[in-house]
Amino acid sequence: AARMVHGRSLRELLGLRAPAAVDPPRARALNASFRRERPDGTLRRMSRMPSQQPIPSSAKLQQMLQQANALQAAGRFGEAIPTLETATILDPKNASILRALATCLVTVERLPEARRRIEQLLALDKRDAKAHAILAYSYKREAAWDDALRAIDRAIALEPGQPGHVASKAEILHMAGRSDEALATLDGVLAHASTVPSIASVFATVALKTPRMRDALQPLETIIARTDLPANARIKYTFDLAALYDALGDVDKAWATYVAGNALKKERWAPVEHESLVETALERWTKDAVARLPASPCDGAEFIFIVGMPRSGTSLVEQIISTAPGVHAAGERNELLRCARDVSGSMAQGIPWVADPAPLLDPSKGAALVAQQATAYRTALRALAPNAARITDKMPPNLLNLGLI
Repeated sequence: AARMVHGRSLRELLGLRAPAAVDPPRARALNASFRRERPDGTLRRMSRMPSQQPIPSSAKLQQMLQQANALQAAGRFGEAIPTLETATILDPKNASILRALATCLVTVERLPEARRRIEQLLALDKRDAKAHAILAYSYKREAAWDDALRAIDRAIALEPGQPGHVASKAEILHMAGRSDEALATLDGVLAHASTVPSIASVFATVALKTPRMRDALQPLETIIARTDLPANARIKYTFDLAALYDALGDVDKAWATYVAGNALKKERWAPVEHESLVETALERWTKDAVARLPASPCDGAEFIFIVGMPRSGTSLVEQIISTAPGVHAAGERNELLRCARDVSGSMAQGIPWVADPAPLLDPSKGAALVAQQATAYRTALRALAPNAARITDKMPPNLLNLGLI
């Protein structure tokens, strides 16, 4: 079969040569054998045909996995996906490959595809703790906190000796606004903080701006001193450490660590390209287009959106507003960015945004799309503070999504 993968045949991707040519008389003889002879006779005739190269060996598969692992370690998850998809064709019941593919799909937020791969994993073994942990990761990306907690609790029950699962649960609790529970959950695994990177990182995040900030410093410093960290993980942990130094008032160390983190990042800001994207969006988001947008069924007055350039004072504005009675400060939330991604899939320098209002103005589905995304947003934010009169959402890049707001 000429199965095509990203424009190339599977045979080409796997490095196989083309089948050997068969002369017409022998081809006719083979066809006749299918009509006249029993299967064993056919097989005898086929065995005399020129042999073809066999399916790739386990060494070839291992080579593909090493390539995919290197891409993941470099933070290039999207590029690893085609290689892993090809590997699953070769070995569809390989749990390690399926886990790696599901993790990459969740990371780039291709969640429906990721769930299908997780279903494959659980069909192979419903007690696969890592599969349940990846499922929790996928729910976390959607801010479906209850579902995420159920999945990670299942992973912990199946693999109780894995402190990384406990760190994942603490992170989910923290993101759901339950920071005290997150710290209490971490207490049981903090003995591993200096050796398990995920615990050190989550502890640094949860302890930030609490009396336990200084306790989180040493484990993270120890982790960053290691030489075996993947590139993308080192970037994250470096920024975690910089945030700790900043919150503790050590501005010199914070600055030096932020500079070090930026130096590790491969991508660079492209101001000319960004300006062009914004100008194009301004041409499409006309006064008439905004006036024709369908109204959301949700009461937007309960949310206070704080947007602006980074380091322009958005945190201070939120702190001031949160002193008013009945206001809950939700901090930097990703929910609106997810809505923008689901509506259009457009990106501006890595930030999801709705560059064109056309999907929202579609007469056949625009109103339903607005209602769906507004309801999802409200449900996620309301879960943080069910009784608050107002909830702040302080995500500076949301300035690109004012039309969606």
